Amino acid sequence: MTQPSPVVDNLNDTGTAQDNSSAARLHGRWSAVLRVACLGLAIVSLIIWIWGLPLRYAQLGTICTVAAANCGDQQITPELFQMFTAAGVPIGFYAAYIGSIEVLYALAYLVMGALIFWRKSETRIGLLTAVLLITYGVAQTDGTVVATSVPVLSIPANLLSALSFVLLALFLYLFPDGRFAPRWSRWVALIWIPLFLVVSTTLADAVVPILFGFIFLSIGAQIYRYRRVSTPIQRQQTKWVVFGLLLGLLGSGGIIIVGALLGPEHTFGPWGILVANALIYMFSACIPLSIGWAILRARLWEIDTLINKALVYGSLTGLLGLLYAGFVIGLGRLIELIPGQSASNPAILVISTLAIAALFQPLRARLQSTIDRRFYRRKYDVEKTLAAFSATLRNEVNLEQVRAQMLFVVNETMQPAHISLWLRLPESPSTGQARHPEANS
Repeated sequence: MTQPSPVVDNLNDTGTAQDNSSAARLHGRWSAVLRVACLGLAIVSLIIWIWGLPLRYAQLGTICTVAAANCGDQQITPELFQMFTAAGVPIGFYAAYIGSIEVLYALAYLVMGALIFWRKSETRIGLLTAVLLITYGVAQTDGTVVATSVPVLSIPANLLSALSFVLLALFLYLFPDGRFAPRWSRWVALIWIPLFLVVSTTLADAVVPILFGFIFLSIGAQIYRYRRVSTPIQRQQTKWVVFGLLLGLLGSGGIIIVGALLGPEHTFGPWGILVANALIYMFSACIPLSIGWAILRARLWEIDTLINKALVYGSLTGLLGLLYAGFVIGLGRLIELIPGQSASNPAILVISTLAIAALFQPLRARLQSTIDRRFYRRKYDVEKTLAAFSATLRNEVNLEQVRAQMLFVVNETMQPAHISLWLRLPESPSTGQARHPEANS
C-alpha cells in the first residue's frame, strides 16, 4: 500500500521539525554584521530595562495627585489609596505585587527572545523575532518611565519604542519563513515604516488608525500566505501564533471588559484589582510564548488538538455560565412567587449546581461532535469510517466482504494512489504450498 507524500519533514536529534527549504537564511559577511548589530540593540534594551526597574517600583509606590490621564500606568490614585488602606493593603505591597508581575511579564519576552537568538539567529525570521521580542518587552514595561524620568535616556527609550513597532510591522509580513508573500506586501511594509516614524513624532493622534489599517492588510497577506504558499510545518507555526494572539487578546480583553462593566474595585474590592491584573498579564504572556514555541518547537505538540480542546471547553464554559445564571435568576423569580420565600434561598444554588453538573457531560459531547463536524470534517469522517469498519469486523464472516470493506476503508481514509492486499490462505493439500491471492485497487 503506497501513498504519495508531497512534503517530507526532517527531524533533528532533539525532535524539532525543520523544513530545510522554508526559512530564509543569512549568509556571508552580512550575517555576522546583523547579528552583532542585533546583539548590541538587545544589550541597550536590557540596560534601559534594568535602569527602569527601580524607577518603575518608585512610581507604583507613589500616589498620583494629578489628573488620572497624566498618571503612570497602574499608578495608584487617591481614591484607590483610600480603598486599599481601608482593606489593610499597604501601598508598598501594591507596588511590589504589580512590579513583580511586570518583571515576570517582561522576562517572558526577554527569555524567549534570547532563546530564539541562540537557536535561530542564522535565519531572517529568527533574528527578527528575537530582536522584536526583546525590544517590545522592554518598551511595554519600563520604556515609558525611563523616557520621562531620565533625560539622558529619553531619546534611546523613545527610539526603542518606535523601533519595536517597526519590527512588528516586518514580522507581520515576514512570518514564518522570512520572505514577503505576496510580493506587494514588501512595498506596504516599506511605505508604512517611514510613515509610522513620521506620524508618531508629529501627528500622534493618527497613529492608531494607521496602525489598524496596516494590521488589516497584514492579516490579508497572512491568509494568502497560509492558503497558497505555506508548507505544512509553516501552517503549524501560523496556527501557534494565531492561537497565542487570540488567547492573549481575548483573555485580557475579556477581563478588562468585565472589569469595566462590573467594576472590580467596587464588587471585589482591592483584591479584585490585584487578581484582575495578574490574569491580564498571564493571558498577555501567551503571545510571546506562542511565538517562541512556533519558531523553536512547532511540531512537538499537535496544535490542532489544543485548538480543538480550547474550542470545546471554551464554548462549554460560556454556555454553562449562561445556563447557571439563567437557572439562578429564573428559580429566584419563581421562589419569590411563593409567600414567605426570598430569592436568596440556598436551595436555588444547590438546584442550579446539580442541573449544571447533570448537563456537563452531554453538552460537552454535543459540542465536541459539532466542532469536529464543522472544523475537523476530514478527521471526523475518518473516525466515523473506522468505527463503522470495526463494527463490521465483529459481525462479518465472509472473507470477500471483509476484503472489500478493508479496501474501501483504506481508500476513504488514506486516499492512496494504489492499494495491494495480500492474503495468506491455508496450504493446498495437493501441492503443500500456500496460495497467495492478491487484490488490487
